[in-house]
Amino acid sequence: MREEEEEEEEEEEEEEEEEEEEEEEEEEEEEEEEEEEEEEEEEEEEEEEEEEEEEEEEEPPPSAGQVMECEKVSITPPACTFLLRVPDRQILEAEILGTFSAGRREAKEKESGLQRCGRLGLRVEEYRKV
Repeated sequence: MREEEEEEEEEEEEEEEEEEEEEEEEEEEEEEEEEEEEEEEEEEEEEEEEEEEEEEEEEPPPSAGQVMECEKVSITPPACTFLLRVPDRQILEAEILGTFSAGRREAKEKESGLQRCGRLGLRVEEYRKV
């Protein structure tokens, strides 16, 4: 009798160990899948950023007579784009700020263009509605 009980106990223990191992394997597989998904998402984000950078580089400068460099500032309501004339590389934000008078949301978007000009070290002398 005792031997049978011991054998049953051993079998139960073995089954439990097998179940635990299976659970651990499943957990590991799930973790690996999650990591792979995260890596894929990161790769997609990097690709999108690269595409955006390439698109920005591909935009040719406008063919207006005196425009040396320009920044396009896109405004959602009302939809229009401003072409900023940049004659030299000095920052003169006051001229930009004085030129634009718009609603709150528009002002934010204009400021982002402004900040880009500042970051690039550009001075905006005038703007024209395109």
